[in-house]
Amino acid sequence: VFFFFFFKQKTAYEISACLVGSEMCIRDRSTWGRDGHIGFNEPLSPEDSLTRLVNLDQVTLNDAVREFGDVGLVPTRAITMGVKTIMGAKRILLIATGDHKAPVVRQAVEDPVNPSVVASYLQKHKNVTFYVDEAAASELTRIKMPWVLGPIDWSDHKMQTKAVSYLLEHTNKPINSLHGADFASNNMESLISEISLSELQATALNDVSAKILSDEQLPCNKKVLVFAPHTDDDVMGMGGSLQKLVKKGNDVACVYMTTGASSVLDFEAQKFAMEKLIYSQHMGEKEMIQKDQELVTTVTDHINSKKASKFGLPDIPELTLIKTVVREAEAASACNYFGIPKCEFMNGPTVEKTLVIIERHKPDLVFACGDLTDPNSVHRLSLKVILEACKTLSSKERPELWLYRINSKDYQPHEADIMIPLTLAEIEGKIIGTIYHQSQNYRLQVGTKQLWQKIEQRTQELNEVVKRYGIVDHVGYETFKRHVFA
Repeated sequence: VFFFFFFKQKTAYEISACLVGSEMCIRDRSTWGRDGHIGFNEPLSPEDSLTRLVNLDQVTLNDAVREFGDVGLVPTRAITMGVKTIMGAKRILLIATGDHKAPVVRQAVEDPVNPSVVASYLQKHKNVTFYVDEAAASELTRIKMPWVLGPIDWSDHKMQTKAVSYLLEHTNKPINSLHGADFASNNMESLISEISLSELQATALNDVSAKILSDEQLPCNKKVLVFAPHTDDDVMGMGGSLQKLVKKGNDVACVYMTTGASSVLDFEAQKFAMEKLIYSQHMGEKEMIQKDQELVTTVTDHINSKKASKFGLPDIPELTLIKTVVREAEAASACNYFGIPKCEFMNGPTVEKTLVIIERHKPDLVFACGDLTDPNSVHRLSLKVILEACKTLSSKERPELWLYRINSKDYQPHEADIMIPLTLAEIEGKIIGTIYHQSQNYRLQVGTKQLWQKIEQRTQELNEVVKRYGIVDHVGYETFKRHVFA
């Protein structure tokens, strides 16, 4: 936990007094970010720094948008305990979850101390412990390149494929261009001495090829239930596969676990209220016109009050409802475009509600988001709820569960259990599906991409990885992992 203060109309003397008091009371608690800052000690913070007022860098400001609702409402300065203060603690514990923290975990733990990664200063502390999940640990040598640290049982085909996959990424070579020297120079002498290069290439190619499902292998005439934490996650994560599932005659239904209202910008909600008023005016219904005019006035007045407040105000119920309707209408419209007539909205994930939905639909196959980027994220909570609901079912009632990804990097060929190839038309359909979620394309910051641009980029990146294996039959893929219930 990090205690921090934002100031409005404070004098320099008052701020200094707070700094002295803070130095005395916050000596043992801090947070750290994906750029390696600890507390709000941004990159290049001096090692001897104490509690002080700091300017926040762009990475921190972007990450804070979700807490404040709009980039314009995020404070640009904060008070942080200093690096020296943190280093004075008897014991330091750090927790990191999600693959977005993986690079900085590696830099903080394995790389030399670097002022640009403030967390790396902690290598000098005598009693510090990092607690990381599998995703956050994914860039550590012991996970990504375990062969560097000691002997490996190379009889495991998955480990062989993982090693070849690493080389394909590291050397940026296609599989048929790898040489024994590539293995030797990357600490894999034992692998290439035990197994021939041609056998390794064949094993990796066969492992990946076996995961690619043809249209004939896809589920057909089944009941399929797709859970999406947010109302655009199904399109982003598996929009191409949704189209294929519908074409194969499956009975597909989409369930949206949260409203996502907080991610709709105020001007979008204000525009919706104005559209509603103009529609009523065209219809000539005086009573409805009056109500809609009152709604426009109420919403506009509140938005203006939010702008006048330095740190914003919580949305009033009318504004929250409009934002909810915007997200639900976008999701329902995208479903209609894909030919999915059934969608429903949970307004918050709970085991009880999830179980009711599963028992009502009786699906053969369930899709859920496997992103675990943030310990408090809707993605992580939603998956936890789905798993708990499924565990209450008997083994005969329990549906098969496939996981897709959205925010995290796509499941790579050596990680995935299932790869569904996409046609150019299906990729274009997926992009059109994102355009229905127009309110989310407005949430742009400097250097960010629109949803359809993210899909293009991710599709291209994954396809380039697959092509290195010598598989060039398709223009894109969506990848999934099967969840195995204990």
